[in-house]
Amino acid sequence: MQAPLNERVHSGFFSNLVNLADRLGDGRTGAFPSSHVGMAVIYVILIYRMFPKLFWFVAFIAVLICFATVYIKAHYFLDVISGLLSAPVIFFISNWLYNRFLTSKENPLEVAF
Repeated sequence: MQAPLNERVHSGFFSNLVNLADRLGDGRTGAFPSSHVGMAVIYVILIYRMFPKLFWFVAFIAVLICFATVYIKAHYFLDVISGLLSAPVIFFISNWLYNRFLTSKENPLEVAF
């Protein structure tokens, strides 16, 4: 069995948009960790807190994003795993910093710096 090719199909409207984004934006290398996955995880956390009835729908979409980023070769599997693990940590640290400095009575810039 032949391994899949490491290139995109070069026909159709959406393929042309992806190719345009490649020419105008960054190259073919993925970033570590995956910000696509990280943002999807943060959205899932926020939806769980604010709109729990939508949680499973948004979680399903986030899982699809995880698979899609590897499938379209935007990221390696390790990038996805690191995005899954780092996003909750970054979210909770950001949330703590926001509650600590921006909701205090003091000037947040004076306290932070």
